[in-house]
Parts: sequence; C-alpha cells; structure tokens
Amino acid sequence: MLKGPEQRLPTGMTFTDQSGHERQDVRVRWWDPHATTFRQAAIGIDDMVDQLPDCELPTDFRYLESTPVLFGHYWMSGKPKITFPTAACLDFSVAKQGYLTAYRWSGERELSNEHLIYVPAEAL
Repeated sequence: MLKGPEQRLPTGMTFTDQSGHERQDVRVRWWDPHATTFRQAAIGIDDMVDQLPDCELPTDFRYLESTPVLFGHYWMSGKPKITFPTAACLDFSVAKQGYLTAYRWSGERELSNEHLIYVPAEAL
C-alpha cells in the first residue's frame, strides 16, 4: 500500500502544507484504533495539529484486521520503528537523509522491530 486515506476537514477549515499549498484534507493514522478525532488522527502536520478540531472523524478509516500491512509515502522521521503491531511504515525519508528501510516478514501476525532492516542515507 502506498498511501492511506485522507479526511476532509470541517467546512471552512484549511491549513498550509510544507510546500505552501492550502489543504482541506488531512492524512489520518488509519492503523491506530485510538485515533478517532482530527487531532488524534492527523499525521504529517505535527506543528499544526493543535489547530485541528478535537472532534470525531466523520468517517472511520481504522484498519482493524489482523493481517499485517506494510506501507510507505508518509515520510516518517527518526530511527525506523514499527508503527503499530499490525502496520508498519517503511518510509523513513531516505531522500531527506533518513533511512532506506525494509521489513523481513516471516509470516508473523505481529510485526517486530527486530525484523526491520535499514541503512542511513549517507551510507548509500
């Protein structure tokens, strides 16, 4: 999976992304069963998340299946780690001097940090 769902913000609400584009939608943490409000679910706008309403998302995008999912296109920062026991982002910003990341899956139902394989961008 490349990228997950986005949720339309309440009427009249927008934010400006890092590239200067005005946005009416926010990408949500679909893998987190506790992320039920805009403020809890928003990802990729950490410096603006407090500006979002703390009201329930109008659509439930949560992934509640037990089959693990590996995904990208989220530009995570820091050292690679498992996002959730059944969901892992493998995009740790290699193009911005982060990490080239992969996961060695062996059929396990819960993903493990020990199965992450990564190298820093400067080593490539």
